[in-house]
Amino acid sequence: MLAPQATTTDTLFSLGQQVSFPAQLTPGGIDKAKAAVKAAFAACSREISPNPDPGPCPQALSYALAGTGHWSVVGDPTLDMAISFDKDMNAAAVGHYQMIYGYQESSVKGVQHEPASGGYSAALTLGADAVTVASIQPANGLSALTRPIGASDQAARALVAAAFRRCAAVRAQSVADCPQQLISIASNVRWSLVGDPLSGANVGFDSATGQLTVKGNFVMNVSYRFLGYPKTDRSFNTAYVAYLFWDGTNLQLVTIEGTNS
Repeated sequence: MLAPQATTTDTLFSLGQQVSFPAQLTPGGIDKAKAAVKAAFAACSREISPNPDPGPCPQALSYALAGTGHWSVVGDPTLDMAISFDKDMNAAAVGHYQMIYGYQESSVKGVQHEPASGGYSAALTLGADAVTVASIQPANGLSALTRPIGASDQAARALVAAAFRRCAAVRAQSVADCPQQLISIASNVRWSLVGDPLSGANVGFDSATGQLTVKGNFVMNVSYRFLGYPKTDRSFNTAYVAYLFWDGTNLQLVTIEGTNS
């Protein structure tokens, strides 16, 4: 698993010298380490809690959420992976991951999704011909990610614009992954999008987590029936934040969250 190395040391007239030996994996060892990290993330995707105990897996939401759901991995968590050894020859793989948590809420139509991403550090165990992952911890202070060329402002805005059209077409009071909100007892709900929600929107990229965001304002009118009487109103939420991931080939919209300011 470890690559052979050679060093030259001159010990003439010296009682002793320290020899530096920076351990390195062979190309085959690196491949096995990548496979082990991918397998560990696949196992982490089988967690059902929104905030698993830290250690075995790195993912978690930034807030408490009741109930259970399912996790999925977006992209390849080993694309920027680097392997290092400490002074005791313990190996660790560091890199960045992207995961999505999906769950269902009562009175919400569809499956709601939330993003989780950032740096990780995986403790590796090296065998004679195998690598296993003991645990994966969240990690901060890693090298900054570079925004992918394909994750352009135009591509992000196009995805969000299409999602807004889908959100407006759903005849439900609360729609998963959509920003509109109606605070009322309602039936026969019909939404209509007013204007362009991408006008004046800002696209950002977080180099620590890999998340892209699109932030802006929107207007949605709504017609519905309240206790049998027809009513019209506007969405209580008027601002939004859309979260997107780059999966290695394309941008993927995770969700659009709405706020009232």
